[in-house]
Amino acid sequence: QQPTQCAFTNPLFCNMYQAGDAMIQASSQVRSGVTEITQQQSIVEYEKASQHAKEGFHGLPYIMWVSMLFYLCFFFSARPSCKGGIGPCCACTFHGIFFFLSVVISMAFVAGGILSMKVIANIELGSPLAGQPTIGQLIDHIQTAFPGFYNLVLRDLLDGMKKSYNAYVIFLAGQLMLLMHTCSCCCGVYVPSDKGSS
Repeated sequence: QQPTQCAFTNPLFCNMYQAGDAMIQASSQVRSGVTEITQQQSIVEYEKASQHAKEGFHGLPYIMWVSMLFYLCFFFSARPSCKGGIGPCCACTFHGIFFFLSVVISMAFVAGGILSMKVIANIELGSPLAGQPTIGQLIDHIQTAFPGFYNLVLRDLLDGMKKSYNAYVIFLAGQLMLLMHTCSCCCGVYVPSDKGSS
């Protein structure tokens, strides 16, 4: 069998080489565009804030656990009220301090979730994106036009943020319920009356 004529193979290989060179140039343009997007001031600030948020996520449960430990000591004291003595009063005071810190952090995360849904989604992005779309419009466009990229990069991130927001809403509701129970204890609801003790 005769080998393939060079007159046929050479143009084919030249076209393949030129196509590969064009792909490399296009990929460099894509890389520069992605770098320009990721180096925007809003993205840099978000990455810094996300690191602090990660530390807050790890520390919040421990603050609440310390608060609950003091509340347990207060609730199981002989007279769980503001007039129950030095021990219950100290336990209730430390419970209030750690509980206040925990509630403030929870409210900050809930407020941040509301802010991200209402305000950050409407922030306009500039160059190199055409038309100055908002962050919400960009995410919707990526989800529609590039579902593979969205499922790989953004879906788990956005789902995690939504679940974290929902968890903190439930957590904050539980803290408010505990606050009402603490107030009822401080009023002496669980303190036996003198008639009952006699």
